Amino acid sequence: MYLEHTMDKNIFSIFVAISCSQAFASTQSTTYFEPPTASIPAGSFMAKDHKNGDLYKVDVLPFQMAKYELTVAEFRKFVEDTGYQAPTNCLHEIGPGWFGAGEKDGSWNNNFFNLSEYHPVVCIGTKGAEEYAKWLSKKSGKQYRLMSEAQWLYVIRTGGYEQYLSENGKKLGQVCEIANLADRHANAMTNKMYQAQYSAVYTIEDCNDREVLSSTVGLYKADKYGVHDLIGNIQEVVADCYVDGKQRFPQGGGPVISDNCSSRIAKGSSWHWEVPEIDRRGEMPDDFVAAIEGFRLVLDTNGEARPAEIGSPEFVEGVAKAQQQAKLVHSQ
Repeated sequence: MYLEHTMDKNIFSIFVAISCSQAFASTQSTTYFEPPTASIPAGSFMAKDHKNGDLYKVDVLPFQMAKYELTVAEFRKFVEDTGYQAPTNCLHEIGPGWFGAGEKDGSWNNNFFNLSEYHPVVCIGTKGAEEYAKWLSKKSGKQYRLMSEAQWLYVIRTGGYEQYLSENGKKLGQVCEIANLADRHANAMTNKMYQAQYSAVYTIEDCNDREVLSSTVGLYKADKYGVHDLIGNIQEVVADCYVDGKQRFPQGGGPVISDNCSSRIAKGSSWHWEVPEIDRRGEMPDDFVAAIEGFRLVLDTNGEARPAEIGSPEFVEGVAKAQQQAKLVHSQ
């Protein structure tokens, strides 16, 4: 298992360094990566009205969702091509009391969770994510953007994950099959490794996902559409403005937008937390830069149902190799 006594921490560090250097070397021949996507059909779901608790129907147009959270490898292409100056004040270090153990000195390529090129990119803030989506759209000639909360909920409600998440779900005790969450393994290891303890305020899932921190994208079982990690790993910030936390979704499934938007909605929990309450809205100020929050892209098809995108071959190959290496570590 991940970092158990059977695997020395120094060996693991060497393993990660080799993996990172191999992955980085494989990303040099193209100027951008397009993500593999899942084709999400038109449909509807019942949403919670946050003002009165009633349910209402939301119709969703077809779109495509990236199979994986945005990775370090993808963001690296953006920085190399544009010289983008990402934040360097990210709160990221772990120690006694969890976060805040050190200075706010993290960046997208220098933080506690930057374990490989195919881990989710963090420490970029909402502006960095939106600038990345604009850049990729210009490079590819397609319309990439951050997903909306309605799209996130629609895929959760219709993609099969809900059976792992709802109170009466048939696979409630098997959530580690689909997600990297606060689990027995992390609970056992974090105090040994970082002097950080999951106290009584945390809910620990009664299963073993074999990871302590964030993981390589796509390690866990995809939903029926082919989307991975929509729950757990890192919390995903969506395009919607937070407003007052009570806004209703527009028909079609697009994001809630507002003039002078200063906060976004975050969904999906993370490696650090338990199974989320699906309708709960977390608020993330646009000027907040930290290491548990990341992003996922969607490809706007203008309401047309289209086949899924294969993605850039180099990127797909790199992800596959990183997943194989991570699973090898899991088997130790």
